[in-house]
Amino acid sequence: MTYGGLNQVLNEHRAVDKRRRASSSVAGAPMPTGQHTPTPFFPPSIQGATDDLPSHVAICEERYITASNRIFRWAPSPGPASSLSTSSGFNFDPSGLMSGSVTEVLEFSLEESTCVSYSTAIIKYCAFCDSAGIPIQDRCPPSSGLLLAFVSSFVAKIRADTAKKYLGAVATWHRLWGHDWVIFPQVTYALRGLKHFQPPANDLRPPILAAHLHAVKAHLDIDSDPLHAAVWACSLFSWWAVCRLAETTSPSTPSFTPSRNATRASVQAHRQVLGGKEIVRVDLPWTKTTKEKGQQKHVVKVGGTLCPVEAFDNHLRLSPVPVSELSTTALFAFRSSSMPGSTLVLPLSKTKFLTTFNAALVRSGQEAFQGHSFRIGDATMYWHTGTDIKSIKLIGGWKGNSVLKYLREYARGLLPAHERAAAAIAEAAPS
Repeated sequence: MTYGGLNQVLNEHRAVDKRRRASSSVAGAPMPTGQHTPTPFFPPSIQGATDDLPSHVAICEERYITASNRIFRWAPSPGPASSLSTSSGFNFDPSGLMSGSVTEVLEFSLEESTCVSYSTAIIKYCAFCDSAGIPIQDRCPPSSGLLLAFVSSFVAKIRADTAKKYLGAVATWHRLWGHDWVIFPQVTYALRGLKHFQPPANDLRPPILAAHLHAVKAHLDIDSDPLHAAVWACSLFSWWAVCRLAETTSPSTPSFTPSRNATRASVQAHRQVLGGKEIVRVDLPWTKTTKEKGQQKHVVKVGGTLCPVEAFDNHLRLSPVPVSELSTTALFAFRSSSMPGSTLVLPLSKTKFLTTFNAALVRSGQEAFQGHSFRIGDATMYWHTGTDIKSIKLIGGWKGNSVLKYLREYARGLLPAHERAAAAIAEAAPS
């Protein structure tokens, strides 16, 4: 079999994925060692390949290559799988047992969302090499000329920062497979030059503000629908506590893991009361910036329509679980309305959350939002009400000044500062 191009390989992968889904197969089998590794290039011959099932597809069937694991399952160059050896070339792992452990450890070196993002860059690099007629043996490691041409192919198509991210993803791909990656000065200069040809930046994402939340609530049945109650509680908790949705929802229902996602046990049993206000504390096990250290999040019983504590208590009322299951139940897990009388609760996935929230928002006559609009809205809301930047960073868990990118409507945000300054000046003015 000859290399039929990247599209052929991707189509084969999609066919495999379709068959897998149809048969409800379990994904994520570890990559066997001691065999040829799959690549986006020449499909190596392996046992089990037939005319009806090309060898590359047979590999995919065995190892289930998806966007989230492509960087670990596709080698940058064809050939046998690399073995563990000393600097002199002595192979001290002929059985491949240690290689299996190494592969498993490496596959946990990147976040799943990062792997999916990097997969896009890998495909773009392979597609470019295909279109330029670059021989397979000359693609890894890439020369300065190849990378210069790759970067320059994005002129007037994407932003320079995006091209830089693509290049970084391809570099990580090569390094993960043990290949050297040279940082060529000319390529660095080309990335700078690309800024002069880049298209205009996309419009800033709009914030979710109080008016949007009021509009959504009017189209949710939070008193009797467990899903709606969970979505409402999650939206208010995320909004007031300035959370990323990845911290309060799960990527997908089957992928909920207590070590990464908040559970009912994450809620502090004893509620603190300060200044007559009841406070709910949730210990997040993991965040984007703190990793395994996690972070404490607090919401206050403020009363009114947008009270996060009242919404949270209502959610717990409609989707209760036994005490013995608190540590294995997602924080905003809900009882499925499709199974009346069932005590089974399902984790609230990010997709389910956004679909439900946006459906209510659209019914109110407004446009749908993306997930990050919540965090943007949270920071903007606090800023508009006079909260200083240092406090906003503390609430949201920002370590640097990236919080400034989340602020919208600068005039409103700066108004309290101007009013305080004007009052101080007026007070100090001579009578």
